[in-house]
Amino acid sequence: MSTLRVLVIDDDQGFILQARASLARLAEVRSITNGVDGLRSAAGWLPDVILLDLLIDDTDSFALLDDLLHLNGERPPFVLCTSAGVREPRFSPAGWPVGVLPRSTAAAELRAVVGQAFSRRAS
Repeated sequence: MSTLRVLVIDDDQGFILQARASLARLAEVRSITNGVDGLRSAAGWLPDVILLDLLIDDTDSFALLDDLLHLNGERPPFVLCTSAGVREPRFSPAGWPVGVLPRSTAAAELRAVVGQAFSRRAS
């Protein structure tokens, strides 16, 4: 079985450190601090799950989300959009590989949510 791959596209170093520490035993984690390099990295690495800051400064985040979802036509990554404005993780209806993750998610919950996202992608 291959290792779960998680790409964090976020310009908040605190969140990146939290995600790396929380997910270290679950996945190989890479991080990028801007959307342009994030898309390039995702295209070359094809992560299973992406944690995407929708308020990243250098890119139209919705266009970036669309690009990320079309990288690997038959098996797109599951994208968890990070937001300070939500209280709990939410997943989209079946068949659409997108969810929302509170930026304040604790380590154990972050691991569980990323695991769920991977399971939804794998099914």
